[in-house]
Amino acid sequence: MNDKKLKKIRDVFSNEDLVIITVIAAGFLASAIIFIFRLGIPPIITAVLLGTAVSALVYRFLGGIHVDTSFAVGALKVSGTMAALIGCAYFINGQLEKQIQHNMDQLFTPHVNTWFAVDKSTGTPLSVRVTGAGKIALPDSESVAHIPLTLKPDGNSWLVLSRQNSQIPLGSLSGNDLKNAGITVDFNSQLNNFVVTDRLPPATVNYHLDPLPFKLHTHQFNQDYSHFSLISSSGDTLYNGSIYRKQAQILSLNASWYLVAVVEVNHLPADGHPYAKFAIGEIIAEID
Repeated sequence: MNDKKLKKIRDVFSNEDLVIITVIAAGFLASAIIFIFRLGIPPIITAVLLGTAVSALVYRFLGGIHVDTSFAVGALKVSGTMAALIGCAYFINGQLEKQIQHNMDQLFTPHVNTWFAVDKSTGTPLSVRVTGAGKIALPDSESVAHIPLTLKPDGNSWLVLSRQNSQIPLGSLSGNDLKNAGITVDFNSQLNNFVVTDRLPPATVNYHLDPLPFKLHTHQFNQDYSHFSLISSSGDTLYNGSIYRKQAQILSLNASWYLVAVVEVNHLPADGHPYAKFAIGEIIAEID
């Protein structure tokens, strides 16, 4: 801006006018940016900025503010220009809060009445406060006490799962937790899908165990141990182990329990062809 234009502006507006115009412009512009872009600044800040701009505009260009103008909130009472400023800010703040207040029903899918937050590290239910919408309260104990859950074995512990979604565990229980709750685990006396293999030599690969959901590999036989692996249908190794002479093991695989035994074995036969004969069956566990 050249000196001539600057002189013309100063001839029309005094220094006080320029300050007031700057305050008006800054107040309107800043409050508009905060509101439009949802910057998370409390509504009262926007209200003060906008109230200052409105008061300055009225004071200088729209007839001024009468000296008898007053504003009172409880025991606080102010008059004049300060009354106009506080009154504008008070009114604008109330309107902004209404406009930016989100409806909880529109914020979440599914509706907030159907769920609540849980701390992932402890499983503790959390009360959540949503900025501009309010608080998502904890459910009452009665509403969640009868949710159907189930248990799934996982090594030496039991996973707690929803019956509707078995993909995400809700927590786990140890054997001691079950005992302390007076719960015992019984195994049926009969095995399900019981399979007895042929006499298998070492290095047998992909021996089918239908209808069991895996295959059997045998490895070397030495020092009275028959080494073996159980392989999934996709080729992943589920278990590596060995059985001493004609003994047995109980395994937990893919949330099921299995008995694996060697029922016949000879590692040093006269014909020089060692073998081991395996018996495998699923154990059905029942929680009482």
